[in-house]
Amino acid sequence: MDRRSFLKLGALTASSSAVGACGQTVQKVIPALIPADDGVNPVEGRWFATSCMECNAGCGVIVRTVNGRAKKIEGNPAHPVNHGKACAMGQAAVRRAYHADRLKAPLLRKGGKGSKLEEVTWDEAIKVLGEKISKADGKVFYLNDGVNDALAGAAKSLFGENPAFTIASNHAPGRESHFAAGEAYLDFPSMPFPDIANSDFTLLFGADVFESDRSPVYFARVFGDSRRSRPSARGRFIYLGSRLSATAAACDKWLPVPPGKLGLVALAVAHVVVDEVIIRGLAPSIPRNTLSRWMEALKQYSPEHVEKETELSAEIIKRLARPFIEEAPAVAVAGDDVAGYTNGTPTLKAVSFLNMVSFEIGREKLRIKPRRDPAPDPDLKNRMLGWVGLPQSQQSFAKLKKLTEDMAAGAYNVGLIAHTNPVFDTPQALNFKAAMAKTPFTAVFALFMDETTADADLVLPDHHWLENWSAQIPEFAPGVPVLNLVQPVISPFTAARNSLDVIIEAAKKGGIASPYANGEQYLKAFIAKFRAEMLEIPQQLSAVGAWDFLLQRGGWWPSDEEVEPKNPPTTDRLWELKDSLAAPAPAFAEGPNFPFHLHLYQPVSRGRGKGANLGMLQEMPDPITTLMWQHWIELNPATAEKLGIKEGDLITVMSAAGSMTGPAFPYRGIRPDVIAIPIGFGHTNYGSVATNRGDNPMKLLGLAVDEKSGALAWRSQKVGVKKAGGSVAMLRDANPKGEYMGEAFNL
Repeated sequence: MDRRSFLKLGALTASSSAVGACGQTVQKVIPALIPADDGVNPVEGRWFATSCMECNAGCGVIVRTVNGRAKKIEGNPAHPVNHGKACAMGQAAVRRAYHADRLKAPLLRKGGKGSKLEEVTWDEAIKVLGEKISKADGKVFYLNDGVNDALAGAAKSLFGENPAFTIASNHAPGRESHFAAGEAYLDFPSMPFPDIANSDFTLLFGADVFESDRSPVYFARVFGDSRRSRPSARGRFIYLGSRLSATAAACDKWLPVPPGKLGLVALAVAHVVVDEVIIRGLAPSIPRNTLSRWMEALKQYSPEHVEKETELSAEIIKRLARPFIEEAPAVAVAGDDVAGYTNGTPTLKAVSFLNMVSFEIGREKLRIKPRRDPAPDPDLKNRMLGWVGLPQSQQSFAKLKKLTEDMAAGAYNVGLIAHTNPVFDTPQALNFKAAMAKTPFTAVFALFMDETTADADLVLPDHHWLENWSAQIPEFAPGVPVLNLVQPVISPFTAARNSLDVIIEAAKKGGIASPYANGEQYLKAFIAKFRAEMLEIPQQLSAVGAWDFLLQRGGWWPSDEEVEPKNPPTTDRLWELKDSLAAPAPAFAEGPNFPFHLHLYQPVSRGRGKGANLGMLQEMPDPITTLMWQHWIELNPATAEKLGIKEGDLITVMSAAGSMTGPAFPYRGIRPDVIAIPIGFGHTNYGSVATNRGDNPMKLLGLAVDEKSGALAWRSQKVGVKKAGGSVAMLRDANPKGEYMGEAFNL
């Protein structure tokens, strides 16, 4: 039987108990009984369903353990986000759990700011944190990496009633722009998940969906479905953007559009499509007078009007529009090269408008057929987020910036920072490091020492998610509630403790009452509250049986149901969209010393820097450059020749905010007016593998934001380049030194 197409849920089977630091034991169940694939280690093992927390995508996973030790992580084939797939970072999580650099005990600055961190017992650490909370007068903040998890929900429930409390997130740039744009087309804010799998033609507007988008595993799966799962069609993909990324390289064509100009392309394509709809009488669901008003708004964006600015001929733009008419429903997907500019939200709206018109054309052509998808329930999802996660209003760069300014002004007495490294991965112009120094007491929940824990007053080593109780509500298809349960599947590798337990216990010592003794009870109370709406749980099961049922699945999500195409928007709503048909010019930090556009991007194997301390991921060749074990700066060969720069030459990139240095890598897949740099390198305190490996490009970023959503406009920075002197050898795949630098780690 194919493991990826059938999830065999067997009888509950006793497993060896693993006792956590707080005394609770791992559930004596094997949540998923799935035979190992041929060729996998034949030693008898057990399979546990849980949820990956290496990033915020929310993939369900199955963990194979042997004698209580994790051996292999695979995707959960029943999970709606990843359908059995897992990325490199997810599979490397086993190495993270058993990493030698993991924090072993709490660390406290007994002498206050400036003194050394010293090991203390857990009793002393929790006592100190409780005392600080009790004397904080409610002036407490909580900051995480944007994940909607149980720890954020617990912090909100414990401290949220005090008006002085603030909760914020340090999430990936541009997220809030997607939500701001989505509100023009949906009745509820959500991230778009276009139906690529059933599309004959997909136009990617700077969307690096395999590297850094909402869920790289999800998009890789639907990309494959579009290419090969339909016997009568093979999906075609065209990528528009300033750099040939791994996603662009997988497409049929790459068109190098100038930075910040993708909104013009989207509206020019829409101009052609709407004009054809009027001429040919297509899409009868759209009122004719509405179409006329749209054309009036779009007349300034004809292909002939925008070809100079977009550097795409009118004929190419018309060819891009043709599939939206002939092959509808074609799909447009917008990504970082849209959301990363000061005009991000209007451009995202333009792309969404193009999708809406394509949908209506496709309805008439009967190309849109019922699909089996998890049923949306935005009301339930929002209520669940009240327990597990952060409200959308708190997940913005504007909120993070305001928090940092208030920290610097001494507005908070206690700070709680969970699993995020803002000293390293926020623009250094934000100066989060200095703001932390102005906060009397900061406690950080972490697995490793990093730049932020190094400046904390109290460091609280957390369990890895393979050792932990938690829950997560990932951002999935619009309005679809998905609950990921995280359960301990291995014995703790260190003397760390579950952060959910620690924050509850510390709050109690600080005089804040909580009805829950620990994190496990908090999760069970959450399940009890929403069980009646989780119709997939057999109603005859007891509370214990329902809990075990969800652990078997790895969480809860609505059953797939046959979804008919949605009804078209009302006439009034359609006319309102006229206001979205605009593509304002992006703003850049201009100047004679900064002629190049800065294009920061997230590498697939290291994220924003979290994966940099794993040798397994450092040795994973970049899929485009094949570089490994080092940082690099990309520039077009023509630019490099003009500046007298060769591969490996050390160069300095400068902006109005700062500068950084690294080796040059001439790369043909980039526009001559663009300098591209992967983020996640340049750690100064992140273990032996990551520390002092390259420079941190976040030094270059100013604080420009999207004018509508307030999202960090991390692609709106301009820079200059000069030779720094010296050169280094570039390590690529199969380089003997690159292989030599790899780590030997036998699990």
